[in-house]
Amino acid sequence: MREVVETKSGLAGALRERLVMLSEPDGAAAEAYRTLRTNLRFDPHAGDGGGGHVYLLADSGGVGDRAAVVANLGVACALAGERVIVVDADLRGVPNAGSLSALFGQGGAAEGIATAILGPDEEHRTIVLPVVETGVANLLLLPAGGHGHPPGGANPADLLGAEAFGVLLAALRAQADIVLIDAPPVADVADSRAIAARVDGVLLIVAQGKTRRPQAERALAVLEQVGAQVLGVVLTDA
Repeated sequence: MREVVETKSGLAGALRERLVMLSEPDGAAAEAYRTLRTNLRFDPHAGDGGGGHVYLLADSGGVGDRAAVVANLGVACALAGERVIVVDADLRGVPNAGSLSALFGQGGAAEGIATAILGPDEEHRTIVLPVVETGVANLLLLPAGGHGHPPGGANPADLLGAEAFGVLLAALRAQADIVLIDAPPVADVADSRAIAARVDGVLLIVAQGKTRRPQAERALAVLEQVGAQVLGVVLTDA
């Protein structure tokens, strides 16, 4: 596979700055993402039941820009020729400038993961993924949708723990080689735990000098409680 692919024109300068895989491809941070990509590719715990692999990047607490971590890992995989979908599963409010959806200019998207999960309740449910292009070849985004709020006032943890979310994950697997999910901090709400129990693996994000040891330990403990396969730790701000 080629290591370099052409990106689409018009990628905003501010976005490129947060995507170090594009702005500083020869830097230490970009190399770290390539290493992480390689580790995922040879993950012995990844399922082999067909379809793409799904990973949650779990915020242990105090992580200032987890969206950029998810996005850069997504770019790293896309540059290696993988079909990648990054998913904004933070349904806890109007996306701010730091959210994954906002990073790619989709902070106000009406359609996304929330509306896909709450599709028609039929015996044979059909999930339509409202994915959007990111400006990077091979990389698509599934926004939070619903302007950051689940339709009907539904609780996000209930949506992500419902059987319909399993159907959504199956649809994502069918359309991508790698699916990377961003969600709220693990210890704050139950959303990430609901996701962690269903994915192939979890990468715990720890911010140097910001995430406190008790926060990281609690995040790891709650992930283990739901039987999540924690693959390792991603250290940021190092």
